[in-house]
Formats: sequence, C-alpha cells, structure tokens
Amino acid sequence: MPTTGGTERAGTTEPPRRARRTNRPTSPAYATQLRLIGRQLVARINGKLGRTLVRDLRVLTPRTIAATGPDQRTEHHQAVEQPEAPVRTRNDASPGFHRALAEIRRTTSVIDPAITGAIDHQTQFLLDHREPWDLFAQGLTEKADQEKDTARTAAATSSQAIAERRARADRAARTAAVPLRPAQPPITLSGAA
Repeated sequence: MPTTGGTERAGTTEPPRRARRTNRPTSPAYATQLRLIGRQLVARINGKLGRTLVRDLRVLTPRTIAATGPDQRTEHHQAVEQPEAPVRTRNDASPGFHRALAEIRRTTSVIDPAITGAIDHQTQFLLDHREPWDLFAQGLTEKADQEKDTARTAAATSSQAIAERRARADRAARTAAVPLRPAQPPITLSGAA
C-alpha cells in the first residue's frame, strides 16, 4: 500500500499546489490502488499534518522510473533477463517430434465398415422412397409468385418512403426560403353597394 511519504511504489510525487497532491505511479496496479484509496490517503495525509493541507489526490498515467542503483529496484521492476535462444522449427526439432509426426501422418482414420454400410443403406432408402418432385410443382410455383409479390411490395414501400422524405425536405426548403408576408387587411371596394 502506498504510504504518505511518496515511496517508490507510489511513484514520483509533485509538491502540493492548490491543496492537490499529484502522483505518477510506476505501474497500472498502483495507479488503480491510488484511485481506490484516494480519499483515505488524503485523510491520512491531513491527519499526519494536523491540518487540512491536501483536499484532492490526482493520479496521473503510470510510467516507469529509472532506478539509480540495484538496491532501489523492486521485484516488480526487475527485468527478467533470459539468454537469446535460436528459433526452433520443424527442421531442427527433436527426433521424438519427428517420430510422433510421422506416426500421426501414417495413421489413417479408421471407420467401422458396418457404420459405412448403414449410412449407404439409409441414403439409398431415402432416394428410393422420396416423393416425386412433380407433386410439389404447383406449391413451388405459388411460393415463387408469393416471393415476387413480396419483393415488389417491399420495393414499392421503399420507393414511397423515399419519395415522401424527399417531398418533406422540398417543402421544408421552400418554407424556409420564402419569407412570410405580414397579414394585410382585407381589401374593401368603396362605392360598390
């Protein structure tokens, strides 16, 4: 948990200005922690100082800080150094890998001949006992006609909607372009009785 003193875990801090303490944590985890306990931390700081000096805690985006020595680095910031290893491919893989790969490629899928025979028998039975297509010709024709009517209706509805929108836009443009005249009194003809 970050302390009020601005430890390395809490990141770098700026001196408080306008009753605001600004922290730049060293990792996203500490940034989240500071945001969650911000009010408690402000209360703790003011409690230590004995007066209300800090009213707000501002948490900036995390960044890593450069360590000046090995004793100042935390476990979190120590880079794990691993030796460079050559890239391994299938060509330089172990003999065990090559034996396993050859075995997988050699093995063919084994299907029980009884299952294959049953599938063939069912397929042939369905083909032999299917109803003839000419029984459904009238229904298929009606279905095609119905689909055409639906497509025509949808196209007409779409065209009508487009035309109505265009007419509304034109009407709105005309009303906006023509200034309204003030109402004139009705004309009376004098002398006509």
